[in-house]
Amino acid sequence: MEVRPLPDYLQKVVENELNEVPSRVSDDIRAIKEWLAKQPHLNACTDDQWILMFLRGCKFRLQTVKEKMEEFYLLRTIMSDYFDDRDPLLPEIQELLSRQIILPLPVNKNGPQVFILRTDEGDINTLPLKAILKGGIMMLDMVMKENDHMVLGQYIIFDLEQLQYAYISQLTPLMIRMLVRGLQNAYPTRPKGFFVLNAPPVLKTVFDLTYPLLNKKMANRIHFYTKDNMEELTKLIPYEILPKEYGGGGDSIETIRVEWKQKMEDYREWFVNSSKYRVDESKKIKNCHLENAAETEGSFRKLEID
Repeated sequence: MEVRPLPDYLQKVVENELNEVPSRVSDDIRAIKEWLAKQPHLNACTDDQWILMFLRGCKFRLQTVKEKMEEFYLLRTIMSDYFDDRDPLLPEIQELLSRQIILPLPVNKNGPQVFILRTDEGDINTLPLKAILKGGIMMLDMVMKENDHMVLGQYIIFDLEQLQYAYISQLTPLMIRMLVRGLQNAYPTRPKGFFVLNAPPVLKTVFDLTYPLLNKKMANRIHFYTKDNMEELTKLIPYEILPKEYGGGGDSIETIRVEWKQKMEDYREWFVNSSKYRVDESKKIKNCHLENAAETEGSFRKLEID
């Protein structure tokens, strides 16, 4: 078994909160590998560390791991536009990485990993919403692979102060369904909070469409903030990792952007190779929540924007 050892404080978390039993980990990984070997429709990653990530994300419930893996690889197949050509050197991904939009913050040793997703006033024609989502998924995959502190959960901050309405017109029900189902049913993550800053009124329609898709636990973890109550958010995020632009003592947004651009490029070979992991479409997958996702296609182009 080839997996990274955890520092003591994280080992306590995975044992106390995620049901990890050190003496059984190798057997659990082996059980999932044996199951994958009997699933001809799944072209899955069988790396020990990757499987362990799923086990921890599913609290070592083997049946849940199997169901989540089915969803994970089917998602990559159905939404192939987001998982093909995962080269960080592609012009659209380079454009994303050149702008201060997706920012994983430094490791938070005392709590969830923090991500900041921002909007800017850049050219929407050179960076469509689909490219932002594709690059964001790539970033998430990379952080899951390398950051053991993800076992503590995740905080996602959405700063929409500079949101361009043209992006809302590109948002489709299929995108919403993909993101919600992927987060709830496919990815072995532990979202602890979604913090929406400076949301314009028009987004109420989007959230009204999203809430019915969320399970109760996920819905209760969405919180809205304005400039008037922003200090409440800073109580949750350690001062030392929060960027200077948000009142913290951490690095500047630009410093964080440059660091993660280089990391993404360093992972180029891994990203390109990962495109092969998906479902053989000639095999029928039963009882999977994403099978009919494409039927919900549409857009919000007809929204009345005041």
